Amino acid sequence: MSISISTSENEPLQWRIEARVGARVAVKSTPAQAARVWDLVKLLDNDLLTTTVGGILEEHRRSTQARADALAAQLEAVRAELESLPPQQR
Repeated sequence: MSISISTSENEPLQWRIEARVGARVAVKSTPAQAARVWDLVKLLDNDLLTTTVGGILEEHRRSTQARADALAAQLEAVRAELESLPPQQR
């Protein structure tokens, strides 16, 4: 049996897990939460794997925070624009 964990190069980053028994696919490529992938990696207790996946997760954290900051700024600008509009006429 083999289990593969992969990521996409798309934004936002997506983790996927697939399992095979020989040539047969036992579990088709399925989305996985980053926290669950990290839990699995920690259980394997392999320094190189932990460092590699940890680096990918840290970059994911940075890009996700940057997206969140950009969205917050965009929301603030839209709210300011909304508040600058004259009151609704009834």
